[in-house]
Amino acid sequence: MEVMEKPSGKRSDVQPRPLYQMFNLKDDEIQRAEKLNAECVFINALDSTFVPNFDDVYIAKLVRSKLTAINITVNYEGWVSLEQTLLNLTDLQNCIEANSDKLLLCRGTEDIRTAKKTGRVAVILGFQDARPVQTDLRLLKAFHSLGLRVSGLTYNRKNYFADGCGERTDSGLSTYGVEFIQEMNRLGMVVDLTHTGRKSALDTIEISRHPVIFSHNGVCGVYEHFRNTTDEQLKALASKGGVNCVGTFAPFLRKGGTDTGTTLEDTLNHVDYVTKLVGVDHVGVGLDSTPDTRVPAQANNMASKYPEFDWGKFEHRYAIRTIPEIQYLTHGLVKRGYSDSDIAKILGGNLMRVFSAVWR
Repeated sequence: MEVMEKPSGKRSDVQPRPLYQMFNLKDDEIQRAEKLNAECVFINALDSTFVPNFDDVYIAKLVRSKLTAINITVNYEGWVSLEQTLLNLTDLQNCIEANSDKLLLCRGTEDIRTAKKTGRVAVILGFQDARPVQTDLRLLKAFHSLGLRVSGLTYNRKNYFADGCGERTDSGLSTYGVEFIQEMNRLGMVVDLTHTGRKSALDTIEISRHPVIFSHNGVCGVYEHFRNTTDEQLKALASKGGVNCVGTFAPFLRKGGTDTGTTLEDTLNHVDYVTKLVGVDHVGVGLDSTPDTRVPAQANNMASKYPEFDWGKFEHRYAIRTIPEIQYLTHGLVKRGYSDSDIAKILGGNLMRVFSAVWR
């Protein structure tokens, strides 16, 4: 029996469960799924593990997860200062250097391919909230030079750039927000619209010269939630070549998910919806986090900052319990009848296409 995190604040080293059993796969289907995990580039478009928790225990789990690359949040709490963000970035780079046999700093798509070939995990540095840039776009160039390759606009609330998805208003991009998107395009950085207000997101898709992503969003077509992507947004996103990455965070998967718990079947329902609405070229995977990268005090602090989410009980907040379990998403895709080529796109091929088009 697996043990959840203890009130003491310690994280437990939960081992991956054979989740494929829930899909009732035949032996040949299991072998096919495991072969796909071994061969495909597998990208987690958003890993919000707090930097202090990105430690040896978690790194060992990443290696077991079958993931090829992760986009980790440098400003892991949207309200951290410029100074703290720089310190976080430095700490992450030091950690990657100290674990060069397991990790690789990602500055371009070739680094992801190298990670796959060498059995390492490529670490993409990203923001969920662009507040560290403040009101001077020179700081964005500075962060890019330090390795930042993905940035969101705002985390739920209004900032210099746009309204967030949890804001009272939804007035779209500010003039400075337009300039920010243009500078991201010029530098070759991927725009992430998760947590951004709906009009702001549509403005960005229209303005951006490059495809953009939602790094960890469910879809309103499965569960209507202010944080999820609407059909209008999905169609606009797809028209520009973008990707909506589906997560495992229970509040966005289905009604009552935080009361009774969710599973990878719920995540797959969102994958199916995006595929049917706009095509398999526009869906990916973005987990957010898992309970083994949080202690209850950290999770509850986030809940107090953003009460508009239906956070529910800690033990029911995620469809998976530990990061290695994400490998079983592939088993679910096999069970639902996706072809090998389509699974390769969902696991990472679609994101690699966007990264190749944007990064330089």
